[in-house]
Amino acid sequence: MKRRANSKRSDHSVRLSAERRGLSLEQMRQEWSWLREAMPEAEASRERYADLYDFAPVGFLTLDRNGCICDINLTGARLLGRTRFQLLGNPLLPLIERPDRRKYLQHLSRLRHGQPHTPIELAFAPTGGVPFIAQLISVASRQGGAHGIQFRTALLDIGDRKRAEAALRESEERLRLALAGGQMGMWEMDLATGRAYLDGLEARLLGMEFVPREFTNEQFLQLVHREDREALRQQIRHAILVGGDFQSEFRLAPVHDGDARWIAATATVVRDGDGQPTRLLGVNFDITQRKQAEVTLRRAHNELEQRVAARTDELARINQLLRVEITERQQAEAALRESEHALADFFEHATIGIQWLDRRGRVLRINQAALDLLGCGRAECLHRPIAPFFAELLDRLRRGERLRDLSVRLQRTDGSLRHVLIDADGSRQKKRLFHTRWFIRDVSERVLLQAEIVAAGERERQRIGQDLHDGLCQLLTGIRWKSQSLQERLALRAPAETRRVRKIIGLLTDAIKQARGLVRGLQPVENVPDGLMSALHQLAGSTRGLFGVACRCDIVRPVLVPEHNAATDLFRIAQEAINNAIKHGRARRIQIDLAQSNGTIILKVTNDGRPFPRRSGTTGAGLKIMQYRARRIGATLQFCAGARGGTSVTCSLPLPGTGRAADPFS
Repeated sequence: MKRRANSKRSDHSVRLSAERRGLSLEQMRQEWSWLREAMPEAEASRERYADLYDFAPVGFLTLDRNGCICDINLTGARLLGRTRFQLLGNPLLPLIERPDRRKYLQHLSRLRHGQPHTPIELAFAPTGGVPFIAQLISVASRQGGAHGIQFRTALLDIGDRKRAEAALRESEERLRLALAGGQMGMWEMDLATGRAYLDGLEARLLGMEFVPREFTNEQFLQLVHREDREALRQQIRHAILVGGDFQSEFRLAPVHDGDARWIAATATVVRDGDGQPTRLLGVNFDITQRKQAEVTLRRAHNELEQRVAARTDELARINQLLRVEITERQQAEAALRESEHALADFFEHATIGIQWLDRRGRVLRINQAALDLLGCGRAECLHRPIAPFFAELLDRLRRGERLRDLSVRLQRTDGSLRHVLIDADGSRQKKRLFHTRWFIRDVSERVLLQAEIVAAGERERQRIGQDLHDGLCQLLTGIRWKSQSLQERLALRAPAETRRVRKIIGLLTDAIKQARGLVRGLQPVENVPDGLMSALHQLAGSTRGLFGVACRCDIVRPVLVPEHNAATDLFRIAQEAINNAIKHGRARRIQIDLAQSNGTIILKVTNDGRPFPRRSGTTGAGLKIMQYRARRIGATLQFCAGARGGTSVTCSLPLPGTGRAADPFS
């Protein structure tokens, strides 16, 4: 319909034009026929132009004076990650990354003021599209007056070019670092002019304080030692005539009667398109130390030959002595066999358990004391893999650790539990674990005695705390009450004495607080199911007040510990973990978490201080006490690095009656 309307308008204009010119009807029909024949060709040309515009390899867009998109081809829409319909009428500014938006607005301002257009580079970050770097080339065009100005812009993706430029800069930097690291100076000689170009390191190698502006090949040869100058000149000429690379070693002329420096040169000839040599490129490096080492080596070689002659005579005498030594060694081997027999007897009858394992964990040798501790026969152990618990310890030995006084609870085959101390180390060959040695000591009686001592200490602390609470605290409270009564009676009669009594009351109040603090230290956990929660909150508050660190206690849900001894041991473990974090870790933030999950009470103390050492030659008393308290209540204690640094101490206590099966080794 549009084409018909255009045809009608064209027919009318042709008739009017014909009437004005006085043309005949036949001539008007002939003109109209020519126009109709030219219209398909014009239509095809327009379609070719549209295809060329839409599918051009460069994005084309038209912007109005405010930077809104009036028109854009398909390539530009694809670069911006949207359809043409979504872009038309919308500003281009939101698609540009924030750091480059000011540059884009300044570019538009220059175009509006008629300044010459200059290409700019912008970083685009289209929503949902791929970020890229593009170059904008814009020209202004007037469309119906000053207010109808538009900017025709070409959008070129230059990401590949930027990456290539970055790779080139990186390559040049690597070359510079490689030359500087190898102490190599680079030079270039123009064969047509004879001029030479040096870098800073090459100038220093030649004894110059700075890089000369004008330097020639002849000046370079004058710096070479006169005995090596002609030979180097001939080598350079031969390389230019024959082509390819050449290598040379020469001396520099000594400066101030000093020793001559040796320089090694490697160069190659560069030719033009016709095969004619144009330049000579090369690198030089100082080999004075190598030459001095060669002289020293030759001198040492001559001295060695003299020593070999003297040594030959000495070897003849040593040979006679060796015969005597062989006889003595045979006697020593006999004594060694006797000693091995005695050692085997000692191994078998030792009072501590000893076992010898190969690198795969199979038992090669075990004595009777170890069999008694494990509660099994020799045939059940020899040449068979050890128990899973020992396999975990074997992994630690493979990592290079050494086990010293590792306290564990061992469940024998008859079900009884024994407390043992394990010492183990490994023998290595070619950095691989060859075999391991294990020493196992039964300390069950000592553990029971320690438990009794600790329990007695806890009972004594509780008794002292109770005595302080019921005796000293009550007495101090009574004295403070009587002092307050005395203050009230003296308030009207003797004001000066009233102030003295007030000071005495303040001192009594401080004494009561200190006494109650001692009671809380001796009895930190009340004998109630929720005593542990209150004690941990008080511990966090006292830590903040005493040490000035951020200490927080989080208990999401109530955790009740009916066993008072277990609650006290958990509190002492948390207290020792906090002390270690402040004293050794220098922590500034401490987090205490108490939770209950799947029949297990989990106490976790995390800090942001120094990480816990995975391998330590010694173990502090505090750590041993923490491990002992955990073993005494049947809990497991773990030390690991925190998620953001520092150390995390986790104690897991299974509650009784949860139905969890015990491991044979713990």
